[in-house]
Amino acid sequence: MLIEIWSDIMCPFCYIGKAHFEKALDSLSFKDKIEVKYKSYQLDPNYHHVEGDTTYKYLSASKGMPLEQVKEMTNHVEQIGRNAGVNINFSTNIPANTFKAHELIHFAASEGKGTAMKEKLFKAHFEDGLNIEDDSVLLSLAQEVGLSEDAAKEALNSDKYAYEVKQDIARHNRLESAEFLFSC
Repeated sequence: MLIEIWSDIMCPFCYIGKAHFEKALDSLSFKDKIEVKYKSYQLDPNYHHVEGDTTYKYLSASKGMPLEQVKEMTNHVEQIGRNAGVNINFSTNIPANTFKAHELIHFAASEGKGTAMKEKLFKAHFEDGLNIEDDSVLLSLAQEVGLSEDAAKEALNSDKYAYEVKQDIARHNRLESAEFLFSC
């Protein structure tokens, strides 16, 4: 059985959902017969990190909500994360464009390390407060999951994985318009 999951590294509900999904998957007697493929999706493809921007400011501006309401909302999401076994810290979280992170996941998947790379990126973004739009951060994370820095650098600088990310997003949009898909 093939399960395809579209998600964005910037989405806390995708991180929480991944934790719940993996717990459920582990409980299945036939889990070794299930192939999971993570697909790229971007919540905000037009956003690019600006030095000093915080998740609170970003959400306040993008959602048109007062800062205090955003903090209350994110506190609730942090609690949902803790209940799922993931640590989300919006006070140190850095909003970022995730396109390059998705390219890195595709490259890692070609090396058999896609799921590990996705998990590492979620943790870097939500727990460690790293800017996952920054190439040096991405290359360091790639090495942490056992990928060659040179090969990862080449992957980020080529169009090969950019094309795959764009294909995932286009397929998501076609499926979503056909109402066959639920996504965060």
